[in-house]
Amino acid sequence: MNHTISQLIIFALCLLSIPLGCSSDRTQTTVDTPPAARSGPVAARDEKALSEVAQLTDRAFKLKKSGRNGPALELLERAHQMLTPAKPSHFSALASNLDDQASINVRLGQFQLARSQYQRAQKLLGGMTTLSVDDRQLLAGIAFRLDVITALEKAGITCREPLEPLPADAGPPAPADAGPPLPYFPKVVAMHQALDKLHDTVDHCVDGPRRPRMVRLVITGDGRIVLARDPGGHRTPAESSCIEAALIKAAVSADLPRFKACFRPFYFPFRP
Repeated sequence: MNHTISQLIIFALCLLSIPLGCSSDRTQTTVDTPPAARSGPVAARDEKALSEVAQLTDRAFKLKKSGRNGPALELLERAHQMLTPAKPSHFSALASNLDDQASINVRLGQFQLARSQYQRAQKLLGGMTTLSVDDRQLLAGIAFRLDVITALEKAGITCREPLEPLPADAGPPAPADAGPPLPYFPKVVAMHQALDKLHDTVDHCVDGPRRPRMVRLVITGDGRIVLARDPGGHRTPAESSCIEAALIKAAVSADLPRFKACFRPFYFPFRP
């Protein structure tokens, strides 16, 4: 009788999943499900989430190009929610999302928030054991964009773009000779034609053979150059500093195209 009661007690404990070395095949199958069998649905959910994030980001980018900062930021914030809480498989996408959000917040004049988002993105990428080519490019881009914030602050530019572009008829009537409304971003060809006139301003900065070198410029909507970088690292620090100072000075009297956005980066092959 006592033996029978003991068996019933052990059987009841097995049903409660208390590990007492039960021999039931069904219990063992439930407890020891291989990780590979559980990873399939998880991987599928990850892939679906990343695909949806990419779609939201693409829509935000299109809105951002026309100055629709508010709707673009809303889409990016939705994407951010899909990537949190952060896990290693999402670190790259989350860092890219923070970078995208920060780029809009800079235009809105939220410099402190943008800096924080850039730094969080750097920390995420820095915590990864292996960085892809895209990850390394993102890190370099973030470093440049942090320099942009510093350059804007140094120039006394606060940005303060609106969440939505102002209607063409907003504000007081424009003078008859005011010309057409400014675009959000200028045409690249028009900007390059204007920059082409600045080659001579940097001649004194470089000794030796004159070779075209790509320079990355940050130009503000009112026609100022606030930053000039040599992305290839082909020049000495002294040459790079001289070229930047010369271009910033020359832009004051140059007739660079005006536009509504706070700033826009440009690549241009100067020939010192």
